[in-house]
Parts: sequence; C-alpha cells; structure tokens
Amino acid sequence: MAIIKKLINPLALHDRIFWWSFFVAAPVLNALSFGLILWKIMPLRGAREAFALHYNIYFGIDLIGPWYKMLVMPGAAFLFWFLNLIFASISYGANRAFAYFAAGFTLFFQILIFAATVLVVLLNL
Repeated sequence: MAIIKKLINPLALHDRIFWWSFFVAAPVLNALSFGLILWKIMPLRGAREAFALHYNIYFGIDLIGPWYKMLVMPGAAFLFWFLNLIFASISYGANRAFAYFAAGFTLFFQILIFAATVLVVLLNL
C-alpha cells in the first residue's frame, strides 16, 4: 500500500475529476462486473460444463469455455484501470490534460466492459 501511495500524486487526489473517475465510478463498475458474473454464473457452474464467452452477429456464439474465463474481461479492465491510474498520476503534475484524458478513457472502458459483461451473462441465462 505504501508503494501505491508513493506512485499517486497527492495533488491528483484532491482533483474532483480524477477522484470520481479513478476512485469512485471505475471501481464501482468493475466491482459490478465481477459481482454480476459471480452472482448469476456461479450457481450455473454445476449444471453446465461450458459457457458462451463471446457472441458475434455473423457467426453466433464463437467462443465457449469454462465459467471462470468470463472473469478475464473484468480482470483486464481492472489491470487497465490500475495502469492508467499510475500513468495519469505520474503525468498529473506535468500534463493535466493527459491525466483527464486517461481518467475519461478509463471510465469509458469500464462502461464498455460492464455492458459486455451484462450481455455475456444474459447470453448464458
């Protein structure tokens, strides 16, 4: 935890846009993505071996696998959030516009991953 505190610029922590994007909205959406999979898919794992992991309008279901592979999407989104948080915090003092761009793009990416998670869960119900 001390390493993370050293990496995050203290000035960025007092910025409302930075705070709401990186510490409120994006983590909540990521937690909702994980929670939705665990809430809806975990009870089905005993009844089925394979789940639909990807749907394409041209080919239909084109990727199937075990239930835990659904956690790759929110896991990748979490990693993206963490790396963008570090990069935006480091660049906050030198280039605030880049930090705001990273905050907005991170939030947008979390929204897309949450929507994809909802659709994949609905595909498997």
